[in-house]
Amino acid sequence: MTLIDTTVLIRLKRKMFDPYAFDSYQTAKVEHETGVTKAGRYNKRLFLDCFELSDTNSAFNDVYRYVNSNSVPWLDDGVRWVHVGPAFLDFRAGVEQLIKVARGKVDILASKWDMLVAKDIVRLGPLANPGDYPSDIRTKYDIDFRVMPMPNVADFRVAISDEDKQSLARAVEDAKANATKHLIAEMLEPLTKAAKKLAIPAGEDGSVFRDSLITNISDVLERAKKLNFLNDPTVNQLISEIDQSVGRYSVAPDILRENTAARSQAHAQMSDILSKMAGLY
Repeated sequence: MTLIDTTVLIRLKRKMFDPYAFDSYQTAKVEHETGVTKAGRYNKRLFLDCFELSDTNSAFNDVYRYVNSNSVPWLDDGVRWVHVGPAFLDFRAGVEQLIKVARGKVDILASKWDMLVAKDIVRLGPLANPGDYPSDIRTKYDIDFRVMPMPNVADFRVAISDEDKQSLARAVEDAKANATKHLIAEMLEPLTKAAKKLAIPAGEDGSVFRDSLITNISDVLERAKKLNFLNDPTVNQLISEIDQSVGRYSVAPDILRENTAARSQAHAQMSDILSKMAGLY
């Protein structure tokens, strides 16, 4: 089976309210008083510590994080791709549930909008401008999730040139390479943080760490296993090496806090793997 048969492209688009507003009057006032023009812009922070707004934006960000955590980049235009195996239905259901939650947050925000605006105008006092606030906050939020088939030259109903066919083939190869780089980078980040922390001997300033420093590595490995649908041997090898050297500590991070020899050994193993990964990435 080919990639066309086993993968699909996805795209998530979000629109969210930005709680910052440019104040042209205050900017002009500063320019007039200082005699300096085009040196800066005065931007106001609207809705400081507003739970309803931050809760809504957080819900929209949850959708974005979930999609990105369960897919790999296709090219550079926001399109990503996923494997259409048994887990795909769970993934799509997860996206739809998070989108439902996000839209519900917009409903709550909209129901309290007039009250929140009035409160914020009072907070800003002489800096307030009613024009900074949309009359219908719903127009500032939107989210769209689409699933698209992988491009296939054989599916084109209009003949395309050999050059276009070659361009499509290069795009697929570039996407494969990007997927591998993405998974290596995902594993690289928590491993680098852990190695840096474990380089500090136990008991010295900066040596204390939370369990998540180690468990995050195991979490990333599980994601990498799931997202390596290209079955890239380099990624598989790195997953195996990291799991063998670090995985056992995820169930007992205290070993690395209390056992100096284990801490030193784990740091050495991580450093060796990081050297190899740096060359690959």
